[in-house]
Amino acid sequence: MADQWSADVFRIPRMASEYGIQSWCNNESLASVFAPQDFDVTSSMVNHRQHHGMGNTEMTAEVMLHFQLPETSNPQLYFAEFVYLTQINQAMSMRTQTEHYRRFQSRLLEDGRGLTMGALYWQLNDIWQAPTWASIDYEGRWKMLHYFARSFFNKHLISPYKRDPETLDVYIVVDEIPIAETRSSSAGKLQFHPISTPEGFLKSELPCQEMYSTIYQVKTQTTGYLRVEMFEYSHFQPLFSWTVCYQLKTTAESVFRRPISDLLAESGCPGLEYCLLYFTATDLSGNILSTSWYMLTYPKYAALLLPKLEIMSVKKLSATVFEVEVSSNVPAVFVWLSAGSVKGHFSDNGFHMLSPNTKVQFFAQQPTRTLAFVSQLVVRSVQNSGLNFGPAVKATVIEILLPLVVGNFLMYWTMLTL
Repeated sequence: MADQWSADVFRIPRMASEYGIQSWCNNESLASVFAPQDFDVTSSMVNHRQHHGMGNTEMTAEVMLHFQLPETSNPQLYFAEFVYLTQINQAMSMRTQTEHYRRFQSRLLEDGRGLTMGALYWQLNDIWQAPTWASIDYEGRWKMLHYFARSFFNKHLISPYKRDPETLDVYIVVDEIPIAETRSSSAGKLQFHPISTPEGFLKSELPCQEMYSTIYQVKTQTTGYLRVEMFEYSHFQPLFSWTVCYQLKTTAESVFRRPISDLLAESGCPGLEYCLLYFTATDLSGNILSTSWYMLTYPKYAALLLPKLEIMSVKKLSATVFEVEVSSNVPAVFVWLSAGSVKGHFSDNGFHMLSPNTKVQFFAQQPTRTLAFVSQLVVRSVQNSGLNFGPAVKATVIEILLPLVVGNFLMYWTMLTL
């Protein structure tokens, strides 16, 4: 069984035209076709919905490489947690593979591998509620992969990975800027360089009137600062940070490479299992271009603490848009918000909470009442079960609504009729 969280297992092609890994669709989408007893990894319906030979066994093996399997005798709770873990595994595997391809877009190895100028994963959407390779399930709900795809396909990408077991290498990859192709006369190697000078621009076929705006855009995207912060899982204050200035000469380039032992020693992190890294790229004016993160070890080995995740507030911004504020007392990883039967997607999901409070927006597919949305809202992380945590979330919802009921009946009635 290949570890698809490690870039070493992937090929280095010119174009990756189809690649993927399975995960279960969202539990809420299964509710329209599953009876209560079907929510069990051993049920006949679970096996019926799996059309990939040994697919459920493969997913279990892949999850076990990175997570402890849920410890519960409740088959419904176990299944819900298993669905969640398969989605994390799918999102992380696809992130690792896609970023691997993007890092090789300007690299050519001696044996001819490299210059990977395309990556197209399989697949976008689904034909039924089942375990599949899709990033959006049959009922239009986003799986964790789809949230991750917006980051690993971002035009400005920070891509950290282990170059070898002892070395962290951080690439910055930039797309959607004008490039010039150059070929070495001696070795014949082809490279792609950002067009950053008037001379280079004039050799291109771009309109002359766009010269200065284009050169400015290229400079903004290819020159800046990378900040690397070491966080410990026990608190939100970074242990240490490093800042480097970068100026890309190609469209994919290493900008920060250090032995992991040095990062631990300089930051005071007691070990790989206690910390993760967070990356921020800014232009020379301080505007954020992209962010990323890297866990120094897999979640099954990490010294994660149990967070007190709470939904602090829900604010209705329009008939279909809500703002949700989530809080935690310690860093939480792969935080996942679910809106239950309310269809739509969040502005971000499956994220790491490295600050006490985070706000995201939810975009409902149709006009939704506030109470209908709030009553369905559940939050979970790897450290705690979303289903077990549901009552705590519901208690928070009551804390939000109770003052409205007691203090101002009219305000409560208004909210019910939204």
